[in-house]
Order: sequence, then structure tokens, then C-alpha cells
Amino acid sequence: MRIALIILALTAFAFIGSIVYTLFGKESGLTLPTKTQTTKTETPMELETLKYQIKNEQKIDELSKKIDSLVASQGGIIVGTNSDTSTGAISSWTTNPTAIPLSGKFLSQVMPTLEFTLTKNTGIYELLIFDKTIEYSTYLDAKQGIKAQPLSIKYDLFLKNMKAVPTSVYTVNETKTFPFRSFYVNPPKADTLVRLVIEVESQVIVLEVPKTKFENFKKMLLKK
Repeated sequence: MRIALIILALTAFAFIGSIVYTLFGKESGLTLPTKTQTTKTETPMELETLKYQIKNEQKIDELSKKIDSLVASQGGIIVGTNSDTSTGAISSWTTNPTAIPLSGKFLSQVMPTLEFTLTKNTGIYELLIFDKTIEYSTYLDAKQGIKAQPLSIKYDLFLKNMKAVPTSVYTVNETKTFPFRSFYVNPPKADTLVRLVIEVESQVIVLEVPKTKFENFKKMLLKK
């Protein structure tokens, strides 16, 4: 009997407590906490990184505009050098999409002694007869006075064309001095230039080298 009274009293207290809690919550504006979706705020470091990226994009855009302006003022061609810091090699570059690049193997033989830059075509050995049939580009090392012209034509076909040139202009002398196919082109009267045609990596390269520089140039081509 006593146990039943205790249970009844506890039930009554619980019922009265729930009523009081409900009334108190309404009057005081008490509400149960609910889960809310929080938005992530950037840290100071993230904000600085974002600012840095924006600045870099603006600089790249400004640089692109300057390059476009320079290309337009140069008639679509820019010539310069591009340094490879890992090897120290310096190679010629151009924005002209029709320029024929020099063989990488040839450049590895002559660099860093020689530094070629793209220049204007003035004929192959000053013969303009090839200009309508052969695509080529002209590179010059101004310090050494050495000219290199990579051609679009195959070696055998160019050799045949050079042999067809009158002997009063040039004669052809094939040589096995170098580890690749090559021939000299000699004028009827000796002058200050050595004219040499070589084939490197299936590319024909027409060369003009001052005689005073030729021995050193030959050593560069022969080095292993």
C-alpha cells in the first residue's frame, strides 16, 4: 500500500513539473536548440592567398597585352633567347609559327658557345632560286658570324639541286669528316667563308662559317 502511494506521488510530481516547464517556456520564450547550417568563413591566410592569386592573374593579363602590342609593332615576329636554367643552354625562340626550329642535336653540339637568333631570310648561299620551292629559316650568331639555316627539303634532294647549280657559281664536295652526311659548297674563287651542308636528325642545315672560326666550329660538331 505504501509503495503504491509513493508511485502515485512521483507520477503527480512529474505531471505537475511538465505543466510548469511548458508554462515557463512559453512565457520566457525558451525554445529547444536546433541544428543550424553554419557557413565557413575564410581564414586570414586564405584571404591573403586569394588576393595573391588575383594580383598574379592581373599581372599575366597585363603582360599578355604588352606582348600582343609588341608582336603587332614587329609585324608578327619577335626574336629573342630563352634560357634553360637546368642545363645553361640558350635556344632561339620566335612567335612566328612558320619558323623552322634548329635540330636539338645540333644545338647540343654547339651550345653554349654559340647563341643563335632568328633573322631575315636572304637566300640560301645568296641564291634566291630556292626561295620559291624550299621552306627554310635563318639563324645567326652575331658574335661569331656563323649562320645556320634549317631546310624543309630532304638531304638527297637538296644535294641533287646543289649539284645542278652551274660550276661558275658553286661546286659540291662531299665529305666524311663528320659523323653525319655532309658536303662542302665552294665558290670558284676562294673567299672568307666555309660553306657546309650537314644532315642532323634527318634535318638539312646549311651553314656559313668564317674561316677564322671554322676549326673551333668543327671541333664542336665532332665532340661526343
